[in-house]
Amino acid sequence: MTIGPIENISGIPLGILGTHLGFLEALVPDDNGMLPRNNDGEFVIAAGARELIELSPVKIDLIQISSFGTTNPDEKD
Repeated sequence: MTIGPIENISGIPLGILGTHLGFLEALVPDDNGMLPRNNDGEFVIAAGARELIELSPVKIDLIQISSFGTTNPDEKD
């Protein structure tokens, strides 16, 4: 069974939290300030958000991502 798109008529943007993908596994930088990456070298948070957007029958309007002061500045660009 395939689910068709579901239209959000509430007027309220729908989103996800980065913590839905795992706090330590997706958001917290390592001791060198590097953000978690998957086996393809992509940020875990970006890959996970993309997967949720592709799977969801409801449009996801935004994602809230936590940032840590210990993150290497090059990781944020």
